[in-house]
Amino acid sequence: MLDIKTFVLGQLQTNTYLITSDQKNCYLVDPADDFVFLSDYINQNSLNLKGIILTHGHFDHSLATSSLKMIFNVPLLASSKDLFLLKQIHSSSKHWTDQDYPSLPITKVDFDFDKIKSFNFDSTLLTILKTSGHTPGSVSIYCKQDHVLFSGDTLFKDGVGRTDLSYSDTHNLHLSLKKLLKLPINTTVRPGHGPITTIGQEKTNLSYLF
Repeated sequence: MLDIKTFVLGQLQTNTYLITSDQKNCYLVDPADDFVFLSDYINQNSLNLKGIILTHGHFDHSLATSSLKMIFNVPLLASSKDLFLLKQIHSSSKHWTDQDYPSLPITKVDFDFDKIKSFNFDSTLLTILKTSGHTPGSVSIYCKQDHVLFSGDTLFKDGVGRTDLSYSDTHNLHLSLKKLLKLPINTTVRPGHGPITTIGQEKTNLSYLF
């Protein structure tokens, strides 16, 4: 079973998840900010960072990515469809937060979620669910063994991702939500912001989709 730690980071209070196996290998999901804290935590707990997973390309989910990649020399796993957002994270963060974060642009992904459906994390299988709508390359990470879903900004407790941005698509978001709501009702949903929920609870909330 994976050990999951949640760190709420950045001005937009993004959930960054650290998932660790029994072998003390780990992945960071959506390293929102504060690469110093995250790198110190990994080192102080003698963990072996294997890679960085992004559910989508928005700056508030990826600001610490470049620094952590350089510190640990690990790959980035994300959808290339959101690369246009990752290339402008510095200007985007300045626009939305009015602060000048020292973050380098991300110019490539090492493992493209558009080309892989799943990957093994030690003895655990992580499945990539394409959940576009909020952004073109939004994905959700599903672990059937542990009954957990990392939903990014697609599905929240009592809410769904915004689609009023120029590259968002409400129709695609609804299709993505229908896909997620087919998962077992006891699946724990760990969203990009806010508290955890379950598929069962959100299936009731989103009954209008059916």
